[in-house]
Amino acid sequence: MTGQQTPELALELRLLRLELSRTGNNLNQLAHAAHCGEAVRCGDVLDAIEATKDRTDRLLRFLPLPRRRRFLSQAEAHMAGPVLH
Repeated sequence: MTGQQTPELALELRLLRLELSRTGNNLNQLAHAAHCGEAVRCGDVLDAIEATKDRTDRLLRFLPLPRRRRFLSQAEAHMAGPVLH
């Protein structure tokens, strides 16, 4: 997606946020029912989570990846010495 498609991406992200909220509410209701000893069927919620994950992955493919910073191990940091700012 280019900068011109930013409004579409923003809308898609807002819709995704709404979908995640609804799925979370359903999951909370299932957890409450299970805690109360009721039998629960969570297949639909798990399917919704999987679909949301897939949709999120598709959206993320359009975003530029930030440069990853390499973190030093403790041994490497010790050998590098103090960081001056």
